[in-house]
Amino acid sequence: MQSAGHVTYLTEFLPLRIFILPVTCARSATRCVITSMTGTTLNLSVFPRSRDRISVLTVLCNRREQSELVRLLSHSNWDIHCAQSLVQAAAFLRTVTVGVVVAQYQPCGEYAWRKLLEETWRVTPAPRLIVTDRLADESMWAEVLNLGAHDLIVQPFVPRDVFHVITCAWHSWKGERSLHSALAKGELKADAA
Repeated sequence: MQSAGHVTYLTEFLPLRIFILPVTCARSATRCVITSMTGTTLNLSVFPRSRDRISVLTVLCNRREQSELVRLLSHSNWDIHCAQSLVQAAAFLRTVTVGVVVAQYQPCGEYAWRKLLEETWRVTPAPRLIVTDRLADESMWAEVLNLGAHDLIVQPFVPRDVFHVITCAWHSWKGERSLHSALAKGELKADAA
């Protein structure tokens, strides 16, 4: 795993065992020991992040498009994580809370945005999936929305549109997360009707 600011590139994200060990330090860090199935161990100091910071996972097989999106988003105060395969993305979604996933429409190897959508549904609350493509048209838009994705972003990326769509998706996810939290704490009761 390589990190540049708030951008994390997942270079080897196989199924992992994660052990969180509290430590005392001036910045209230937590030591995180990550062990991959191949036996590779990585020790990290993980500093607490604001619960209100937008966290985005990008899953784009095209490295140029991935770099373009990361460059655009790196000017924000968001946590940006990059995966280039369905395996990396699925493993990441099972271990890290992410509110928004941006994925390309075109299939790439074993990766397809529909499979990624299914992976997001395995997490509660489900991250909002935004699909992106250069050849987006009305039929693609209808397909993406009807199958359950949050939105579609047309490429080339227009910064204002990208920030608006991701922010709206994150607010939708945050509202669902707050509802799940309130239900879990007993602050709200689910209506059986």
